[in-house]
Amino acid sequence: MLLKENPDRQWRLDDLAAIVNLSLGRLAHLFKSEIGISVQQYLTQLRLEKAKYELEMSFLSIKEIAAAVGFPNVGRFTASFKAAVGVTPREYRKRVVNNRTTRKNLKLARSANR
Repeated sequence: MLLKENPDRQWRLDDLAAIVNLSLGRLAHLFKSEIGISVQQYLTQLRLEKAKYELEMSFLSIKEIAAAVGFPNVGRFTASFKAAVGVTPREYRKRVVNNRTTRKNLKLARSANR
């Protein structure tokens, strides 16, 4: 819950271990056995989900979104996003906008034909 509420924070594994009163190794082991991925992979997933939302719903620049979701720089953000989603953040945003426009035009065409 702590990670989900603050994915943009620059978490250190030893800080998380101290918060939950576990050794670093035990935290890493338990987290992976319960969640199925490492803490870092989980944080990256959370950050990318938040980034997708921002790309879809805001007018923030790619650089601003990268910073807002906790990536140290836009290059790392773009590389992580492309590896996970298959397209760059810019391409993702463009596709979302194009899909919205297409859906809007279809609705308008349907209502004009009635």
